[in-house]
Amino acid sequence: MEIRFLGNSLSDEIKEDFWKIVCLMDNDFVPPLSSRESSYQKGFSKEKADNKVLPVKYFEALCEQQFILATVDGKTAGFLSYKTHYTCDALGEINDSLYITTICILPEMRNRGISKRLYEEAESVIAPEEGYDYVTTRTWSTNEAQMHLLPLRGYDKVAVLKDDRGEGIDTVYFAKKIR
Repeated sequence: MEIRFLGNSLSDEIKEDFWKIVCLMDNDFVPPLSSRESSYQKGFSKEKADNKVLPVKYFEALCEQQFILATVDGKTAGFLSYKTHYTCDALGEINDSLYITTICILPEMRNRGISKRLYEEAESVIAPEEGYDYVTTRTWSTNEAQMHLLPLRGYDKVAVLKDDRGEGIDTVYFAKKIR
């Protein structure tokens, strides 16, 4: 496995790989990526997404962010995207952070430690080099994988927006102090 910082300069080949991953995983997210404007929007529509719509707007906004790429045997296995200088009322006193917006691992590549390696790169290399004290992210309350992984990685729950993504589905913000 290779982990590589890409910044925001994506080759056409990488963009195509990311597009395929985002389309494949569209409905793994709540709400689906195809019903979102960006990876950091606040407030979600309570309406169901049209399954015929592709996540074009989400992908366009995603491509303006920074990336860490994971490859296995030379093939794209997944990525982590992030924004710098992120602020959000839900984060309280954390007023400037490296904000992980999206992490996607191909289903056949899961359970190989790829997410762990992507998080490690963001937390121990990129955030310190950029001078951040915190790495932040958010997920939805029924995302069992992330709700389990983030506390294990040292993230603290800093805010819960009740029913933000639909009845019984909260948006949960996490932060990790890295220095």
